[in-house]
Amino acid sequence: MREYVFKEDGTLTRRDCDEQRMELSNAALASLTSGVAFSVPGICTLPGYGVVGLTVIKAERHYTVPLQRVVFNCRWVSRTIDGQQLLVPSLRSNGGGTLLRVEWQPPSDCQMLVLVSFSVREHRPSKYYLFAQKKSDNTLWRIPAANLHENCEWCTGDPLHFIDGPTDIDALVADLNRVQEAPWNSDLCQNQALIESFLRVKAVSAGFETVPPASEWHTLCQKVGTTQGGFICR
Repeated sequence: MREYVFKEDGTLTRRDCDEQRMELSNAALASLTSGVAFSVPGICTLPGYGVVGLTVIKAERHYTVPLQRVVFNCRWVSRTIDGQQLLVPSLRSNGGGTLLRVEWQPPSDCQMLVLVSFSVREHRPSKYYLFAQKKSDNTLWRIPAANLHENCEWCTGDPLHFIDGPTDIDALVADLNRVQEAPWNSDLCQNQALIESFLRVKAVSAGFETVPPASEWHTLCQKVGTTQGGFICR
């Protein structure tokens, strides 16, 4: 590869570069990038979501999308908490309750992020991960909810139902809308008491109003990592 560069003094310089493709193992890649802080480039803005970031690792594409709200299609039960009549999710298999569609708003210092992975040759999501990011220090947390594995992989239904498209972005928009409306169930439900302390809403005339968690939101979550700027799209 050859390039021509005008230097600050006005002279023209020619550079000849020789590039060779190198194959790296996962272990070597992890070693080379350990401790490296970087910002994910913002590639576009999705209406209703925000700035989308893209990272490519060994030909797999990983899109980072902020969620302004999380839709909980699940059973909810009424609880009297601190003198208020509130609704909390009932995510146990025998929890009962009424099936409702509730849009939950994250606390002020919390940014919900979904990481969507695409396989090498398809314009079709292969995996979803759901994180809560603490805005003040960029740490990542697993919220107390069902449908989430320990590594924050989000159980979003049968992969056969994942939507493909002519481009990644087309598939991303269509499948994100599907995931947001998918039902939450009792799979991977670990601690109903924590869920009730974290996810609370109040019925109002316009629908549902999010109520702050019982304590600082991250104290009710499990810390899973530090992005060091890696999920901040600019």
